Amino acid sequence: MALQASSSTSSFSCCWDYFKFMTTPAHQNTDQEALTEAVPRHRPVLPEVPRRHRRCPRHRPHLPTEAPRRARRQRPQTHPQPQPQQAPQPAHPQPAITATAPPPIIAPVPAPVPPPQRAIVPAPPHPDRITPHQRAIRNRIVQLIETGNDAAAGSEAVRLIRNNRDVPLAGKDLFRRLAAYARLLPSEQKFRIATAILDHQPALANEIDEHPHQSGQVAIHHFSQYPLLFDGHQEALLRLLVAKGGAGIVSLRDDNDRLPLHIAAASYHDDCTTTRWLCENGAAVDINTPNGDNLTPLRLDADKNDPAWGSPLYRRLTLLEFGASVAGAGVRPLPVPHRVLWEEKILDAYRHHLEWSLIKRILAIATTALGAQQIPLPAGVLQRVLEMAVPQLPTIADPPLSTRINTALLAFLDAATREDSQRELRSGVGGFRCFRALTGLRSRPVSLCTVVNRAIRDEARRYGLTLGRIRGQSSDAANNGAGWDWRRLGVVKEGVFKPLYLS
Repeated sequence: MALQASSSTSSFSCCWDYFKFMTTPAHQNTDQEALTEAVPRHRPVLPEVPRRHRRCPRHRPHLPTEAPRRARRQRPQTHPQPQPQQAPQPAHPQPAITATAPPPIIAPVPAPVPPPQRAIVPAPPHPDRITPHQRAIRNRIVQLIETGNDAAAGSEAVRLIRNNRDVPLAGKDLFRRLAAYARLLPSEQKFRIATAILDHQPALANEIDEHPHQSGQVAIHHFSQYPLLFDGHQEALLRLLVAKGGAGIVSLRDDNDRLPLHIAAASYHDDCTTTRWLCENGAAVDINTPNGDNLTPLRLDADKNDPAWGSPLYRRLTLLEFGASVAGAGVRPLPVPHRVLWEEKILDAYRHHLEWSLIKRILAIATTALGAQQIPLPAGVLQRVLEMAVPQLPTIADPPLSTRINTALLAFLDAATREDSQRELRSGVGGFRCFRALTGLRSRPVSLCTVVNRAIRDEARRYGLTLGRIRGQSSDAANNGAGWDWRRLGVVKEGVFKPLYLS
């Protein structure tokens, strides 16, 4: 009890002392310094701050701004760096005497030359950077080409192309779509659409197709595989493509090494019009060139199955007329155990070529030479006239037929210009015997018809062909070809026998 009384007495005394301190004025306090250190004399009146803003410095303007928490404290240097010692300065420093150097010579800096100003040429519009209106027109043109089935669709496509010159047409393979997909469009409408496209953008004639099966092909490849039905439209379109794309497009190869002539020969839709036009306009130089599969145009034409319509024999005859090689196509001479189907097709066309096409060309050359001979002109002038009037020699690819016929024709043309043969020329081609064949110790005259007949029959015998009566030849001319050797055939010029060196 005594302990409890003492604790309560001490707490009361402390509370009394605090109350007395707070109510007593500052000038009555005895210990002024202690009071000043304990409690400030005047406490400022602070505004009441809500509890949620007490930690925000903006609502505590009376407090000093705190340093950022992440600021690193400056650590005192435990090992101070030694300062370099300075030399003692004299009491009365003397001015240093130094030799003054001449000012440096500064070369004048030339003024910079401005770069030449280049002419600002606006870039052509990118095919993909077109407006929505242009894209809609282009898509409508493509739709009309692919799905059009009457003249109205073709006319609308031509109108859209001609009235919208600012619409780029590149990158849509329009010629492939027009040739392969527009099957229901009339031939005239397809020709009008192709003409409008080439007039709008001539560079599209050389646009390379990126289709997987037709990669590397241009417009002439597409129209060689899918020609227009009317021959006049097809030839006009091919002429237009060559005019816009250049004469070299007939020799362009695609990614499979196929020329337009290869594609036309392998097409089921061409009836010899495209093949003949290509051969007449520069493609005949590549008529025996193989494609990527090592097949020539003649072999490609004979490999496919002949359709019920069309004229496949005429196309093979056209290729043979322009110099297609039978041996280059892979046809084997005798002896052969058996023939395959494509060999029989080629040999059938070759038999017609030997009997009719080749002899027709030879007779045309000889008749032209004899007709020019009837004009009374000097020998030099007549020779020049013959060179201009006589057609080109027939293109024959396979020796020895090519060597024998061309050599005989050149000898015939040379003999036709001599004055000593004027009497024999009046009897015609068959009666003009300008050749001499040595048989033993004697020589007998031989005509051009006999030489040609012997060369053609020897060629047919190589492949086992049976020929009938050759056009322009009589039965006695055919029999007259036997009994002499090719190595002993020649001409008599100025009374001297000169052999032709034929094997």
